[in-house]
Amino acid sequence: DRNRLSKLPREIGQLARLKQLHIVENELTSLPDSIGQLKSLTKLHLRKNKIDQLSTAIGGCFKLSVLDVSVNRLITLPSEIQSLPLSELHAEANQLLREKPVTSEQVQEVFLLKELSARVVLRRLKERSSLSR
Repeated sequence: DRNRLSKLPREIGQLARLKQLHIVENELTSLPDSIGQLKSLTKLHLRKNKIDQLSTAIGGCFKLSVLDVSVNRLITLPSEIQSLPLSELHAEANQLLREKPVTSEQVQEVFLLKELSARVVLRRLKERSSLSR
């Protein structure tokens, strides 16, 4: 944390057993696509950087349960995060949904990001509980 990193090397994807990555309060503007090669990653903390777009490759981190991208410059989140087993998503203090609101096709309602996140987490919890029965 607080190392003034502006870029991660693409070789980070070679850290196959990495479980947690904390890159907080740096100068990152993006992540390399190789981030998706971190198959063991469970927690990714990117709070207080300058990230304006998350790589769609993040969908490859299929064990990711905690994603903290709060206090960045994100306008949208990649749809690939829907396939992740997230139990926590922190995305406060971003530009999210300021340009393009997310609209439900079923009821034509505009939802806040927190409500969308809560719905995803609740759906996953319901799916897990029905599988364990």
